[in-house]
Amino acid sequence: MTALRHIAIVCAPIACASCSTWNTDPDRAHTRGLDRADAYVGRIDTIDARAPATINGSPVAWAELAPLLAEAAGGEILREIALDRMLEDECAQRGLDPAQLADATAVSEERALLIETLLGAGVASDPDESERLLAQLRQARGLGDERFARLLRRSAILRALVRDEVVVTDEAVRTMYDLRYGPTRLVRIIVTPTLGEAQSALVRIERGEDFSRLAMEVSIDASARAGGVIAPLHRADPAWPQALRAAAFDAELHEPVGPVAVETGYVVLLIDDEALATTRPEPSAARGELVRMVRIREERRQADALARRLLARAQVEPSVSGLAWAWWALDAPSQPAR
Repeated sequence: MTALRHIAIVCAPIACASCSTWNTDPDRAHTRGLDRADAYVGRIDTIDARAPATINGSPVAWAELAPLLAEAAGGEILREIALDRMLEDECAQRGLDPAQLADATAVSEERALLIETLLGAGVASDPDESERLLAQLRQARGLGDERFARLLRRSAILRALVRDEVVVTDEAVRTMYDLRYGPTRLVRIIVTPTLGEAQSALVRIERGEDFSRLAMEVSIDASARAGGVIAPLHRADPAWPQALRAAAFDAELHEPVGPVAVETGYVVLLIDDEALATTRPEPSAARGELVRMVRIREERRQADALARRLLARAQVEPSVSGLAWAWWALDAPSQPAR
């Protein structure tokens, strides 16, 4: 499936890195990797001789479990480790201490931003609901305590590395004002790879077929699982294709529209409703908060770009078949957009 929009967690990332700053002696390189791991988690856990689990009293050996784990999630984990190591190299080259960049305060701020940006406005005002939704997010992404801690650490370091490069322009502040206080439209979409399929979907909708059911049947977008429902759409939101936004705000409510050509294919859309902000302060009064929101968004964009550059330099060579399969599958054409 291809997602038209992806909300990136800055720590989403790639593989077992080697770099020109590493010692070329293989034994020393291995030792350095262990040193880094030890410095990162404060210890090195070794797999002991005990079985990691039992089923009906019968042990499941690591030899049986490990290759399956490698196939299931090894590529993604290898990518995360790679970014961890490449970030350490980047900090070393800049003369920075990653432990200071990702101290307790910075990590706490990343956690709060994750809640604010991924779980929606207003969630943070209800701590219980915030924690419940965050737990759901972690479960959906397989973020246990260790991976979640590393994610927040990566995000804090990346943000610190790009912070001084961020420039907040008046135009960006005006766009953010429109995003925050302008009208939104509640939209459902069907995305198809070809024009003919989009036209066929439109005809079926006009004949009375249910939009949501058809979206689940034919749409290639990630929203298909939700019947084509996407996040509330703003006219000025650059995260969505301009053609899609223009069509959504020119359309009449409850009337199917399309096909609209976008980079990933063709879109048929239906506008369910329009909502206006309950309060609309003067731009000057809201400027402080708008500047903060623009800065956070730009930091995230530049942090994602830095992560991609670092990962592109990582030289990953899986030596176990299951792990190699998982690693190369990350970039296979059939994989969904991240």
